[in-house]
Amino acid sequence: MSKRILSIILTLIMVFSIVPVSVSATDSTNHLHELTNSDGLHTSDSQFSNEEDQSTGFQLFNSSSLDITSGSALAVSMMNATSTSLVTRDTVLILDNSVSMAGTPLAYTKTAAIKFCGDVLQADGINRVAIIIYDTTVTTTQGFTEDLTTLTNTINTMNGAGSWTNMNAAMISADSFMSSSTADIKNVLLMTDGVPTAGDWKTTGRYSVSDYAATHNASRYVFEYANVLYETAVSMHSKYSIYTLGFYHNASLAERTFGAKLLRDVQNAGYYEVINPDDLDFEFGRIADDIVNPVGTFKYAGYIEQNQDSSARYNYDDAYFMNDSRTYNPQLATMSLCFELSSWSSYDTSEWQHKTKNARELLTGEVLQSNGTYDKKTTG
Repeated sequence: MSKRILSIILTLIMVFSIVPVSVSATDSTNHLHELTNSDGLHTSDSQFSNEEDQSTGFQLFNSSSLDITSGSALAVSMMNATSTSLVTRDTVLILDNSVSMAGTPLAYTKTAAIKFCGDVLQADGINRVAIIIYDTTVTTTQGFTEDLTTLTNTINTMNGAGSWTNMNAAMISADSFMSSSTADIKNVLLMTDGVPTAGDWKTTGRYSVSDYAATHNASRYVFEYANVLYETAVSMHSKYSIYTLGFYHNASLAERTFGAKLLRDVQNAGYYEVINPDDLDFEFGRIADDIVNPVGTFKYAGYIEQNQDSSARYNYDDAYFMNDSRTYNPQLATMSLCFELSSWSSYDTSEWQHKTKNARELLTGEVLQSNGTYDKKTTG
């Protein structure tokens, strides 16, 4: 059997196995709970109730069988949310409008940012997004709203005509927006295509000239602006989940290296990097998934490490299957690949009857124990 045919079969298995699964803690998934409880499933073992169904070798799993490892404040909040309340999320999207964004990079940014807003607004719960557009200072803002048209119109005002890049002013503005928010989950996404080149500065702090020796307009060092941005971001870490996105379409290696270091320090929920504008939409989609969906991990038999299984992260949402199948969903395609990878045997066990353990663990959240049985993961 060719790998292509095998891949198709595995994908079909995933679709039929995962459709009834719900990883959401909100009321909007009650119809999926009804599906899992209407086929004679035992909630204790999630197996079919009759022997004929058991003989097929397939199992359906109820919503409690999928264990999620939290990668952000979102996942923790969703786990604690009751089934009678809706999770509320406020997200501030910070967009770079400096002159280096002009042309193709800006066009791709607008498209990706608008799609990001739509993805967040459509998620389960009550969701609002605010927009901050900055260059030498903050130039345009849009307060929290659930209206995609309003957000789209604000994003489309970007023209790439700004002179410099004042990230700190944008972060302070985001903090001000959030001060009035009562949402369960508060997120900030800072996007830039370079390094800070304007705003307040400090000669001492986390960074020094040895980190990046470039100056802005032959006056202040870039690292001096970075010192202030870092302090502002750290003061926000305990209050919000901060995501950062470096869009290094035209950056030198030195600028990209320091920019990545800075954005990794600024974030506390995830750092993402893009060089090719064509990839920007996908990365914005990944961040949206991280914000609205719990994050899990799975294992697979990797090529590099052939003495133990490798691990990777995934996002999943039942809503992937509710959209038009003719519209390509890169997150669903990635999830399909994750499941296919998990079925590649396992280096962690020598017993052939357990070589498919990674796929089972991905679908059920049950972990193979030393006595050969599968039990639920325990959380600390």
